[in-house]
Amino acid sequence: MMQLRRDNPPEKLTDKQILENVLGRQSVRLFGWGRSPSGSKRSKNDSNLPTYSELVGTVEMMRKLLIEKNIIPPMPQVASDHCSGAHNRDSSSIGRDQPIDGYVDSTSEFDDVE
Repeated sequence: MMQLRRDNPPEKLTDKQILENVLGRQSVRLFGWGRSPSGSKRSKNDSNLPTYSELVGTVEMMRKLLIEKNIIPPMPQVASDHCSGAHNRDSSSIGRDQPIDGYVDSTSEFDDVE
């Protein structure tokens, strides 16, 4: 197979034709990166796949466009610790021996059972 590729440029003999020749079959299908049934040829050097930063930029642009067209609602603001209300609670009124939110330690009634 490698010898056939070295002896024949892709314009003369395609990968599919080489595999059909090697396997002796006419129904060879090639799958994998850069291969498609369309017959177009792609190599790793001329990949037209977007970079990660291009993908992120496209997603952000689409998100803004969808919000602008009222298709999706704007993202809610993330609550910080200052907005959570923790500083508004008055914990000084709760003593250490008082139950919190109706919780009662029910295990103490079984202390003297042997």
